[in-house]
Amino acid sequence: MKNTFRSFLNRHYLKMLALVLVLIPLASRSQYIYQVAITCCIYCLFTISVNLVTGFTGQLSLGQVAFYAIGAYASTLFSMRLSIPVLIAMPLGGLVAAFFGFLIGFPALRLSGVYLGIATLGFAEIVRQVSLVWRDLTRGPLGINRIPRPEIFGILIDSGLEYFILILLMLALVYVAMERLVRSKVGLVLLSLREDEVAASSLGIDVSFYKILAFVLSAFIAGLAGAFMAHFITYISPSNFISAESFLVLSMYVLGGPASLPGSIAGAILLSVASEALRFLQGYRQIFYAVLLIAVILYKPEGLSGFLGTTKIRAGLPKDLGEMDLVKNTGPGASTEKGKKEGTL
Repeated sequence: MKNTFRSFLNRHYLKMLALVLVLIPLASRSQYIYQVAITCCIYCLFTISVNLVTGFTGQLSLGQVAFYAIGAYASTLFSMRLSIPVLIAMPLGGLVAAFFGFLIGFPALRLSGVYLGIATLGFAEIVRQVSLVWRDLTRGPLGINRIPRPEIFGILIDSGLEYFILILLMLALVYVAMERLVRSKVGLVLLSLREDEVAASSLGIDVSFYKILAFVLSAFIAGLAGAFMAHFITYISPSNFISAESFLVLSMYVLGGPASLPGSIAGAILLSVASEALRFLQGYRQIFYAVLLIAVILYKPEGLSGFLGTTKIRAGLPKDLGEMDLVKNTGPGASTEKGKKEGTL
């Protein structure tokens, strides 16, 4: 009986979690519940971005909040100063963040591990300081208020329910796109970079191209999450983008498990809800996050995905690398040939 229940959870826990995320807000009709659910969805996007660059590719990013901030400010300025419709401004904000991800990707080629983490953390602090001092653009510590809400065919999306449905649709779209990506050859290549860059390079994989690609895609998703956040709360300031946000999302990523998209969703939802439940602890919540992070790393490094047995490091990918086509000299302008030998990439 126990094994049957565990097997059921293994197959359907993400569907159950998604169903709970959707049904509770719809049934409650409470603006507070809508706010918590929307926050969960935003953090789900944010955590997926961290998992893509850190979990799948093995590039430690401690400054993901920088792209979150860039997406938020870019979308806000596009909609307020250039009068671009919000639903267009939000993906544009993601593209601006992706451009900076492209720029950061180049230093990532020479750095790895904790050194890359420190570099990305420094970049996040640079972005925050720029947002503090560039008053003409960001209004400095005063922040930007009265950020417009999105409209669809002239109908203002102003209620919690409407915005919840919008962010839920966007999360589903991003999740499906990332699921297809990580199950493709590209996903296998990204995992090979995490396991052994030298071996991947010896197989003809363009390591530089794929490391930069991971940063660009990750930055786009983080920027999109920031844009949704800005237009939801209608106010942003540098205080929204402190380094603690990066560590909170990193905790969600660790809790969910590396290289696991379902884990990203589960970790983001659980810690978002816990953050609300522990609000009375104020600053002491950071201690809770730290203890949780250490405990998961020491006793269950696979996170929730490992606990439920749903995802291993090669989740959703062929068990035998020989099932995939041989990737030779992958990247722009490269050729691909069939893998005829067992175990070749």
